[in-house]
Amino acid sequence: MVFKVLTRNVTHRNDTACWTTAAIFVVLSLSVPYIARASPIAASQPIRFAPNADSVTIAGGVVRGARDLYHLDARSGYRLNVTIKAPAESAVFQLYRPGYTLTSDGAITAIKGEALIGAGETDDARAWTGPLPVSGRYLIVVGGVRGNASYRLSVTLK
Repeated sequence: MVFKVLTRNVTHRNDTACWTTAAIFVVLSLSVPYIARASPIAASQPIRFAPNADSVTIAGGVVRGARDLYHLDARSGYRLNVTIKAPAESAVFQLYRPGYTLTSDGAITAIKGEALIGAGETDDARAWTGPLPVSGRYLIVVGGVRGNASYRLSVTLK
């Protein structure tokens, strides 16, 4: 009945156009909450090595405020080396140990979990090397420091 109230005080030469406009308004206003709730959580991309290779380089780019997510399945004791190169050092990464979770409020994907020492949110890591403490899926999060950033992310696992 909302559309009847909206259209009673509006005079149009064509009543059909008036009702059509009102119907479109009602459909859109009812569907907006569903569209907002359906925002997907950013998915992480798998890091895959070529056969018999222990390293890979990924070229990418992020726009201001966005992050690229990559995951890597590895066993404890393996040595991981991650480096990122970007013009004007405009990209950094974080490295999360297995057990992290990704959640979304509809606009932003939040990461909850424990980052490896030296590769946390405030570390602005451009390189990290060390043995992996536990087996499982590790998450690498790449973001820009000052706006948009193109980068080359190198990952070695031995």
